[in-house]
Amino acid sequence: MNRPALDYDELFKRFLDDGAVLPEGKEVIFCLGTQKAGTSWLWHYLKDHWACHVFYQKELHFFDALHINRNEQVHRISNRLNRAVEKLRQASPEEYNQALTNVRRLGHRLDMYRAGQEGRAAYLANMMVGSGKARYLCDLTPGYQLLSEDGLRDMASVGRSPRFLFIMRDPVARLWSQVRMNASDAGAEGAAMAQRSQDVIRRLLKEGGPELKRADYRGALERMDNVLPADRTLVLFYEDLFQQETADRLCGFLGIKSRPVDTRVFYEGSKANLPEDLRLACREMLKDQYDYVLDRFGERVPAKWRAGAPAAVTG
Repeated sequence: MNRPALDYDELFKRFLDDGAVLPEGKEVIFCLGTQKAGTSWLWHYLKDHWACHVFYQKELHFFDALHINRNEQVHRISNRLNRAVEKLRQASPEEYNQALTNVRRLGHRLDMYRAGQEGRAAYLANMMVGSGKARYLCDLTPGYQLLSEDGLRDMASVGRSPRFLFIMRDPVARLWSQVRMNASDAGAEGAAMAQRSQDVIRRLLKEGGPELKRADYRGALERMDNVLPADRTLVLFYEDLFQQETADRLCGFLGIKSRPVDTRVFYEGSKANLPEDLRLACREMLKDQYDYVLDRFGERVPAKWRAGAPAAVTG
C-alpha cells in the first residue's frame, strides 16, 4: 500500500528532526549558471524527465541568500508575497484556491531564509514536495556562479552525491542578452530598450560595473575546480544545448535515460542589434575569458566563440 505524499509542513518537521539530511535515493542537481545561457531550457528538459523533480520555479536562491545577499532575496520574495496576498483578497471563488496556493508557496520560500537548521530544513522541504519517486531534486539558480569556495562547499554537503552543471555562452552574446533583459525588466521597450542597453555597454567599456561579475567564467571555473569533485561536475556550452548529442551527454552524466532533445529557446527576450564597434570592443574587454576557455576546452568550444566568427548578438 502506497503511503500518502508528505506535504510541506510534514517534510519541514521531518528535516528539522533528522538534521536536514536527504532520504536515501534522493540527490540534488545544481546548475550554477550562467545567467542567459540556457538554464530555462535545462529546467524544461529536466521537468519532463521521470527521474527528475523541479521546483515550480527554476531558481530557489538558497545558497546565494545564505552566503551573499540574504536581505535582497528576503525583500524580493516579500514583495511578491504582498502582491500575492492582494490578489488573494480580490480573487473570485473560482480563483481563490490557486491564489491561496501561491501565497502559501511564497511563505514556504521565506522559510528558507530562517537562521541555521530551520532554513536548511525549509530548503529541502521546498524541493521535496511532490517529488514522488524521482531520484533527482533540481536547484537551477544561475546566481550560484558568484558563490565563494565556502559557498560551494556548503552546496557539496547536500545529500550523498550531488551533481553540478555549469553552462557557458559566448561571452559577448551572453552579456548583451543580460543587459537587454535588465533594460526590459526596468520597463524599457523597443528603441528605448535598445538605446538603454547600448548605454550600459558603453558604461561597462568605460568604467566596468557589477554586470561583469557574471562574465567571469574563469573565476567560477577555478573556484569549482578547487572545491567540487571533477567526476560530479559537467560543463556545457549554450550553443550546443539544442542537439541530441548534448542531451545524451547530460543524461549519461546523471545516470538517467536520455530523452529527445527540446529545441525550443525559452525567455529569449526582446531582440536588438549590438553595433559592430561595440561588439568588437566588448570582445576585447572580455579577451581574457575567451582565451581561458579556448585554452582549457580546446575543440569543445563552439565555433561562434572564435575570433572572426559572425556575431550572434541579437538573441
